[in-house]
Amino acid sequence: MVNIKILVAHHKPGKVIESEMYLPIHVGKALSDCNLNMQGDDTGDNISIYNPTFCEMTAVYWGWKNIDADYIGLCHYRRFFTFQHNSMWVRVKNKLKYVFFSSIGNVLRHGVDFAYTGQISSDAQLFEQNAFLFERTIHECLDSHRFDMIVPIPYHFACRDNESFFSVIGRDHIAILKELVNEKYPKYSKLLAETLRSNTLYAANMFIFSRVLFHEYCNFIFPILMDHLDMVKSREWCIDPLHEKCYARISGYLAELLTSTFILKMLKEKKKVKFVNTMFLNA
Repeated sequence: MVNIKILVAHHKPGKVIESEMYLPIHVGKALSDCNLNMQGDDTGDNISIYNPTFCEMTAVYWGWKNIDADYIGLCHYRRFFTFQHNSMWVRVKNKLKYVFFSSIGNVLRHGVDFAYTGQISSDAQLFEQNAFLFERTIHECLDSHRFDMIVPIPYHFACRDNESFFSVIGRDHIAILKELVNEKYPKYSKLLAETLRSNTLYAANMFIFSRVLFHEYCNFIFPILMDHLDMVKSREWCIDPLHEKCYARISGYLAELLTSTFILKMLKEKKKVKFVNTMFLNA
């Protein structure tokens, strides 16, 4: 049986799923004024202080530098992978909404939007009751390396592409992202451009990658995010992006674009990919 560690990013008190597979991580612990009584992202080689802008990616960095497992993944304290499915009625209703808003958006050419996704809502108790079943199913997918990776069923935006959707953080940040990828990772340039043109997004930086792919992913994504911070400072857009509210979460949003770009590369390389639903746990 392969060793699977799924990091679960926590930033405040809440329900913790008890499991051998899931490893709760207190993200941003170096800056936190509370103790969640779990592993922090501030031990060993870490970037815990970058959490205000990197968000859950500080947990990914910690896992990269401090965890050794056959498969390593990331979930959130209220978002998990699930092998449950929405009812047929919910799937049909969402598809009809997607078609309707796509049609309206094509006519109006502005802000009408709808995201079609496989996300399911549930409560923490129900998820916990089924956690063992989900873990067993994940093992069935990954034992004997049947799949190289597990990723969420992507969001499909009805009326806009990813570049316009992420423009809320500032198009200049996306321009820097393109610049860095073109310069330092040219084999990803066309893939990033395809991701930005697409209306398909692998959201929330959720994944389970084999050890080899996880390290390839981290070696791609973190140098770009760090260089992006340096360029923002050198161009004097801000003095200290880790403490200025206008820069909060931006690296995390850019990471979503890079995560989607990496998954797209894996698909083109014919990696064995399992797509599953995500479950959002209601408070």
